[in-house]
Amino acid sequence: MRIFRHHISPIKLVLITGDFLLLLLASWAAGWLRYRGLGLAVDPMSASLATSIVFAVLISMCMLAFGAYQIDAIRDFRVLLLRVAVALCAGMMLVSAVLYFIPTIALWRSVLVIAIVLSGIAVSFWHAFLIFLIWPTQLATRLVIVGDPASVSLARDVIAKAGDAGLEPVGAVDPGRLKETGGADAAGPPLMPDLLSFARARDAEMILIADNTIFDSLPISQFLRVKMQGLKLVDMASFIERTQGCLDLKAVAPFWLAVSGFSAPSPLEKTGKRVFDIATALTLLLVTAPFALVTAFAVRITSPGPVLYKQTRVGLDGQDFELLKFRSMREDAEASGGPQWAQKNDPRITPVGRFIRRTRLDEIPQIINVLKGDMSIVGPRPERPFFVEELARALPLYPERHLVKPGITGWAQLRYSYGASAEDARRKLEYDLYYIKNYSLFLDFLIVLQTIRVVIFPQGVR
Repeated sequence: MRIFRHHISPIKLVLITGDFLLLLLASWAAGWLRYRGLGLAVDPMSASLATSIVFAVLISMCMLAFGAYQIDAIRDFRVLLLRVAVALCAGMMLVSAVLYFIPTIALWRSVLVIAIVLSGIAVSFWHAFLIFLIWPTQLATRLVIVGDPASVSLARDVIAKAGDAGLEPVGAVDPGRLKETGGADAAGPPLMPDLLSFARARDAEMILIADNTIFDSLPISQFLRVKMQGLKLVDMASFIERTQGCLDLKAVAPFWLAVSGFSAPSPLEKTGKRVFDIATALTLLLVTAPFALVTAFAVRITSPGPVLYKQTRVGLDGQDFELLKFRSMREDAEASGGPQWAQKNDPRITPVGRFIRRTRLDEIPQIINVLKGDMSIVGPRPERPFFVEELARALPLYPERHLVKPGITGWAQLRYSYGASAEDARRKLEYDLYYIKNYSLFLDFLIVLQTIRVVIFPQGVR
């Protein structure tokens, strides 16, 4: 399902909607219980509703930020409980801070504590009920895979990784064997005479074409009949985009990006993004000021050289700009070898540098780049001209990263672990292209929220 161009799995949407309603109910119930316990009249519904909405919105944001809807939290109930607990603790502080500045909306501390406890219980039971009892049997999408054994195996691997997509493979068809035997699937038993009948016999709602050459192997009438009967027909490239949040460069031709739903941001969207960048940057500047001072002091006293590090990077439309960071490497890091990828456990990184890179404190000065307009809060990671030229020769679509401004954080940084090879660059490019193709302020907002989890729990990066 797409919301503001971004693909969101149905189970996540159902979980988020259910959580929001439960949070509303928990907030209202907490006030009702507390006031009744003191023998007081219950707040008027209007005031109670306003408080409940603020509570539900802020707690929902914390749930998103701390990964309560990530795949590992959906698969492992213990992970879910931990993240819900952290999100509720953070949410309680956030609600207290926000309501402090909105004196017209009153919320007693005792009511807030009761609401947090009720929310934790309700949300945990709701997730367990939906994920373990309802979703596998009632809401999963049954699909048939069409392709040779190799492509079917690849498709099954993709489905297994997309545990939050709610997909249940119920059969596979090999068109090659259909032609040879007149009706046999990958497992051997006789098949129905056509693709639609095969899918209907298994109550399938979706047909996944795992190999695009199949469109040449079967008559077009087969696919048209499938579509006319209301079944979903999906090619592998689109399927990976929906379930993995990336564009598979091995499965698509370069022109696919231009003809598969890509549209440039409107002037209003560009203005909205700039306003979002400035507002977020000013907020971050205020919040991170104490951390910036401590970081600058630590860098200064632990290694010789400047506190700030300037480096030429490639930005929007391939234009160079000077990126600012707190220095995390020795001053002579490239004195002998010239430009080189930063490696895991790189000996050039100072002890303080290792810490500020892991916590991303080294990137605080990039807020200035955002305010200047060289960067955005969200976008592809900016690279050095030397590496851009090198990667552009190996990856035909690499220059398309520069269709948007580079960012402090981004979709690729969230979805793929730190890498320093051409293959890592290709995988990150697949996520960057997804972001460019499906850009919206909604996606920017989600990325900013999820960056909180990655900063606090670095192992959260996949």
